[in-house]
Amino acid sequence: MAEFNETTNTIDNIVSTQLSSVLNWMNIPGNLVKASESSSGFVWGYNSLNQLYMCRSPCNGNWKQIDLTSMNVAQIYDIATDITNVYVLVSNLLETQLLISPVSLGEWQSIKIPIQATQIFSTHTYIWAQNYLTKTKCAKPCMSGNWISSEDTKVQITGCDDSTLYGQVTITGEPVKTDEHMRTGWSPISGLQKFDKPITTGIDGLYIAKNGGGISKFDGKTEIPIELNGYRPSKLTLEPITKHMWMTATTSDNKGNVFTRLENSDYSTIQNVVVPLDKKRDEIVTDIGKDYSRQTDVMTLNKQLNTIVSFFQRLFKIDKNSLKNGQNQVSEIQDKIRNTQSQLDQINVIQPLIIKFIILLLVILFVYLIGTSFIGSYIHIVSFLTLIGGTIYIIFN
Repeated sequence: MAEFNETTNTIDNIVSTQLSSVLNWMNIPGNLVKASESSSGFVWGYNSLNQLYMCRSPCNGNWKQIDLTSMNVAQIYDIATDITNVYVLVSNLLETQLLISPVSLGEWQSIKIPIQATQIFSTHTYIWAQNYLTKTKCAKPCMSGNWISSEDTKVQITGCDDSTLYGQVTITGEPVKTDEHMRTGWSPISGLQKFDKPITTGIDGLYIAKNGGGISKFDGKTEIPIELNGYRPSKLTLEPITKHMWMTATTSDNKGNVFTRLENSDYSTIQNVVVPLDKKRDEIVTDIGKDYSRQTDVMTLNKQLNTIVSFFQRLFKIDKNSLKNGQNQVSEIQDKIRNTQSQLDQINVIQPLIIKFIILLLVILFVYLIGTSFIGSYIHIVSFLTLIGGTIYIIFN
């Protein structure tokens, strides 16, 4: 029931914040350094304790912690996602590594990075790793770890989208951009102020992190401030397909410092978020109905079983005296059985001797019948000797 209420509250929150003329940020329970969503339906993030989390979209705060014990992670620096994989930049105290796994969670691959990177950026073709002005790239999915270093040492990358890298010239603070391969060289972004940090491209403009701490959207001519509900942003990411924006703030609300909103409040986009939640709520109701039916069946079965047990208890009810007498009778019968068995054992022991003596007597009788006519009175001596010899043979064999 708690899950049903939680899903309902999420739907209400989406409708109340995303259908208004001014889009508001929804506070998602949790405290993260950065969150990144994949269009495959999963949100990934990490916190200041270097713990990694995953949440199924649309996320309502049901974060699942991911065990990285086997990867010996000492620190998490950055995270990025695409439609297929999640990329986590980590250190194990000895070297910097890129951990790669399917966004739906599978086996982790660990790839060594040749520089002490602190940031990663995901474009359509590459994963870019950066340490201030030192940059290197690896073709996705980067399983082979073939990193290619960049010769550029003047621009620091500040953001990207599928086809473009955005940055800032460190000496002048000028916002610049180049293609994802960095083949065309950096070119100024006309209309932006110095020290503005371009982050990523949205539906109809470029999102800028302002030097004062705010976020603006640049449409090519003017900058339009983004309402932040009073929060100071720390990290901002945009899922380019679903157009979901994720922001972590330097301060926390009662639920945490993780916020999300749709880039635009068109009906179809909101439906894409609400419909899966509504379907999930229906599934919860179905599961509750099944659980109730199962519990009812179990309770009915238990009641019937208790009735049957009570019936047989009444049917075979025996008082203490009858039970004691019955036990005594059983004991007497067991004693008789043991005595009878002992007698049978004795009979079984002497039975072979009796048979042998009977055979011996028959032999002596045969000697009398045959030998009397031949040896006369000496037959008695022969019979006596036969008796003595046969007895000795029977006893000792």
